[in-house]
Amino acid sequence: MTTNKAEEKLIKARIKLQSRNPFFSYLSLFVKFRKSKDGELPKHAGMGISPDGLLVYKEEFVNGLNDEEVIGVLTHELLHLALIHLLRRGSREKTAWNIACD
Repeated sequence: MTTNKAEEKLIKARIKLQSRNPFFSYLSLFVKFRKSKDGELPKHAGMGISPDGLLVYKEEFVNGLNDEEVIGVLTHELLHLALIHLLRRGSREKTAWNIACD
């Protein structure tokens, strides 16, 4: 399996997070990383997560972050899962709901 620099940073962040917090450690075990395809994420988004734990990231976004910032963004995405934001959206407008949850 080939990984890029951004994915290596995400894996490193997951390991650091696992050593710091058992709750986020457990959640992070189910997350899979994948580089985004062109146009898959909104222009303003550097990362996004699906209800089934697929974390899609923009390589240039992750590469522009330091290690602690990657941990912070990963934790942010994990909280979307923990707080069931993606499943509770229902018929609400997607962008407005995401901003409200953030």
